[in-house]
Amino acid sequence: MGALRVVSWLLGWALACLPGSLGAAWPGEAGDELPALRRLVRDPSPSARASAYRRLAGNASPEALGLLLQGLQDPHPYVRRASAGVLGTLDDARARQRLAAEVPRWRSELARLEACQAFALWLDPAGEAGLRAAARDPAPAVRCEALRWLADDPRPEAGELLRAATADRDGAVRAEAWAAWVPRGPAEAGTGLGPGHEVPPAQPALADADARVRLAALEVLVAQGGSAAAAAVVHALADPSWSVRRVAAGVAARVRSRVLLAPLVGALEDVRSCVVDAAGASLVALTGIPFDSEPGPWRTWLAQDGRDFDPAQAAEGAGARPAPPPVASRTQEARFLGLAVRSRHVAFVLDASGSMGALTRDGRTRWAAVVEELERCLAALQGAHVNLAVFHDRVEAALPRALPLDGVRRDALMRFVRAREPAGRTALYDGIAWGLSDPEVDSVVVLSDGAPSAGQWFTKTDLRAELARANRFRRARIDVVAAGVEDVARRWRDALEDVARDAGGTYVARAASAPAAAGR
Repeated sequence: MGALRVVSWLLGWALACLPGSLGAAWPGEAGDELPALRRLVRDPSPSARASAYRRLAGNASPEALGLLLQGLQDPHPYVRRASAGVLGTLDDARARQRLAAEVPRWRSELARLEACQAFALWLDPAGEAGLRAAARDPAPAVRCEALRWLADDPRPEAGELLRAATADRDGAVRAEAWAAWVPRGPAEAGTGLGPGHEVPPAQPALADADARVRLAALEVLVAQGGSAAAAAVVHALADPSWSVRRVAAGVAARVRSRVLLAPLVGALEDVRSCVVDAAGASLVALTGIPFDSEPGPWRTWLAQDGRDFDPAQAAEGAGARPAPPPVASRTQEARFLGLAVRSRHVAFVLDASGSMGALTRDGRTRWAAVVEELERCLAALQGAHVNLAVFHDRVEAALPRALPLDGVRRDALMRFVRAREPAGRTALYDGIAWGLSDPEVDSVVVLSDGAPSAGQWFTKTDLRAELARANRFRRARIDVVAAGVEDVARRWRDALEDVARDAGGTYVARAASAPAAAGR
């Protein structure tokens, strides 16, 4: 009991020491057993700090817990996640109960957010109580994080919290709550059932003011199937958000209803090429007719042979052939290092780390070759909404947001690029996340020649997971051009390819020799 009282006192001290802090440092005492770790957790490298916290796994001493609480508010997310993971292995039941009771009173929002991971890993009443409290936290980010963990909780109590959160005052929270009811695995496929197995009525959410909520509600209704799914897709194809329209056009093939044919043909005239492509692919899948994305032939077919066609009566999968490439005349096609750029709302994200200074076989640096190709590409994107950023140790953006490209703005973008010299490390995640942050951008073109070594996330697993989270309610396409591919480790080539595939994009591998290119 004495040791537990010490733990409680130390936790209380850590919570009360400084405004807005869990305690930036542990009080030095004679005979301290953790001097090496205390030094390591102040290391400038996030990897070193995370490693130090991981070495505390299995240690439930007051000193260890104090250090882990400090780690929960580290400025780097990689370190915070490592600290939360170690706390998730805490096997002292009373210490868990004390932590779960104290977390809601912590001043640091970051620490309250990261504690959700530990609660979920405990799989005991203390963890359940902690997540329930987090789901009612005053900070929307904490509520969202709690809901992500509760989405995998089959208990009815979790379902009740998720249903209540669909009416939360914050749009991001409502979106996460609805997303929890979208099937995520083969066992749930087509059921539309989530925690508690009582899905709240999703139709009203299609009129929510937040596009993220409308997107998640659409997915819920499509998973449930039936006439409500078809009605939801028809409604969403006219949504003001391109993200919602793109998802609606893409999922239409799963609904297999005749009422979708005319709205899908209408979507072929959408101003966004991503919606046009998705609608064309769904029409091919529903009908088995390999037309391209020109609306004329589809309208003629719909008025004649298609008058009595019902996709629901057609053999399942009979039309599951891939749609052909869109007609070039409809969308001026620009090319960047072998990649076709069809979008008219695009952000270029270019690797300007030190390795881009390497020479190609024709004597130029990789960076010089990229600059030359970019100038040609921008010349073909006249009038498109374009922005550009470079990433190295950090991200530098040319414009505050994507803007229509004219001669003056194109020259400004090129001056911005030419003024940069390759240097530093590779903050790949941060660069792509910047591209996804502009709500008008529906396509992010990424150029990189190596593995991430800086920024918020730099492991293969984290990179994919966090980009998927950043793009969850956006659905932007991510295309990746891997430069100097022969110098990139196989596992990182695979990771770059996975990033493109996860977002429905294209991966293009470029060897050091400028003429050599292979698309995948």
